[in-house]
Amino acid sequence: MTFASLSGRRVIVTGVSGFVGGSIANAWAHAGATVLGLCRSAARPPDIAAGVDVRVCTYASADLVDTIARFEPDVILHAAGSASVAASLADPAADFASTVALFQTLLEATRRTRVRPLVIYPSSAAVYGNPDRLPVAETAALHPVSPYGHHKMMAEALGREYAVCFGVPVLAVRFFSIFGPRQKRLLLWELFRRFVDEPSVTVRGSGNEVRDFLHIEDVAASLASMLGRLAGPYATVNLASGRGTSVADMARLVGRHLGSTKDIVFGNRAQPSDPDRWIADIAVAAGLGAGIPPNGSYDLEARVAATLRAWTS
Repeated sequence: MTFASLSGRRVIVTGVSGFVGGSIANAWAHAGATVLGLCRSAARPPDIAAGVDVRVCTYASADLVDTIARFEPDVILHAAGSASVAASLADPAADFASTVALFQTLLEATRRTRVRPLVIYPSSAAVYGNPDRLPVAETAALHPVSPYGHHKMMAEALGREYAVCFGVPVLAVRFFSIFGPRQKRLLLWELFRRFVDEPSVTVRGSGNEVRDFLHIEDVAASLASMLGRLAGPYATVNLASGRGTSVADMARLVGRHLGSTKDIVFGNRAQPSDPDRWIADIAVAAGLGAGIPPNGSYDLEARVAATLRAWTS
């Protein structure tokens, strides 16, 4: 995908030590943005590009107010917070704190400054639960089936509140199934580790579950292309490939690229918190300039192969 120049853009990325925050911070710095990455740890993440200024942040209100007022960003990518459905089921209160409460703190800190950057909130297809029809559009009813999904839905509502009531522009981006070399968790990583480490590859579900995968580099490029294209103070957009891939097909794809002949065993132990099928309607993203190939023609295999090469190199 073509990457828009971000020369002159000033960007704050919260959660820069995480998969989404760190990957997009790196990509945007390479595209010319001046990037300030925030994280709780004093240790600089080793795989963050030299062009990203990394600072410790407590995410307390006063700390955020001071940081935003001094840096005067054009964009804030709020990538800090929860990223696990399983963790939300184990401790819903902690998930609420790191998703809803933390985002409200960021929005309120922004409101208290004179700066009005575009706040990009990484939401999730988890807000849809099991959609009534596919591909699922942004106008579909929201029926989350996990605390994680419920809390993402609440955070979106907060974003709309601060956009409409206080003039803080917010773009809520509903990610479907994103992946990339820095993501050492979830389906693709788990399949990779099982092909490498185990005598056979066991998958919990039936293999018929369908997901809509998009590489993090294409996420970063799409978001960069959307900047400056929002017509109002608040928008919600799906960000995915528009192409459905079954878990079984993904497992076979990983095995083929690793040159493995190991058996793939499906446990048929689906979880109620795992929706059956997700495929995104990406027309809104296309209208905002995201350069994702239309009609489900996204080259998923090439992106998976590149990720596997990064893990085996």
